[in-house]
Amino acid sequence: MDDHFRIAYDTYQGLLKSLQNHDTSGFEKELRAYHQLDNAMDTPIASLKKHRKAVLNAVESPYSNGFLEGMISRIKKIKNTAYGYRNWRHFIDRIKLELAWYQTKDIATAA
Repeated sequence: MDDHFRIAYDTYQGLLKSLQNHDTSGFEKELRAYHQLDNAMDTPIASLKKHRKAVLNAVESPYSNGFLEGMISRIKKIKNTAYGYRNWRHFIDRIKLELAWYQTKDIATAA
């Protein structure tokens, strides 16, 4: 196996493992250890180094915006299929109908 490929692959796996385990020190260690190899891995590593502080905050945080991104994606799909609705209320009703599985908890009854 090519040494450059092995180094890039090991770096990728190390970064992935650090992200999954929320290990900021391991993530920083992998970023610092990587040196440019003139391959496709250089660009993402440079981006991670440039935005290191924001990435580390995301690694430390137990929260994710995945749910919100999923909701936005579903609304965009509804918007594309509902192209041509003349009435805004019909569009909103379509969104509510499609997202009927999502129920908010009433704070007063939850306590």
